[in-house]
Amino acid sequence: GWYLLILVNLIIYALVAILVRKTAQIEVGLCEAHRRSRWMHIAIGWGLIVNASSFLIWLGYLLEPFGLGGRSGAWSYANLGVLAALLIGFVGGLFRAASIRRQEADSAAGPAHSTSESVAD
Repeated sequence: GWYLLILVNLIIYALVAILVRKTAQIEVGLCEAHRRSRWMHIAIGWGLIVNASSFLIWLGYLLEPFGLGGRSGAWSYANLGVLAALLIGFVGGLFRAASIRRQEADSAAGPAHSTSESVAD
């Protein structure tokens, strides 16, 4: 008797939760060049990490081509993808900061002083 009441309460809770939930679609506004760069960095990160879960056996696909022993080698569980992501983010951030600084200096100088070359990122 009481178990049926608990089941009914769970069903009511699930229905109310579905009706009152708020969903949002969030999209990162990137141009095509930045989108490609972002996906390349994500692919490098995924290619250098290994997970023991059976459904994630595709991870670590770059360990063997880079000569790190493959998925069962000495470097397999070192999570080099995390280190690579940190380094790519840090070094890329430094280069992008210099590019942004140059672009802001050009725009602060005004249209008469700006150079005609475009700053590509």
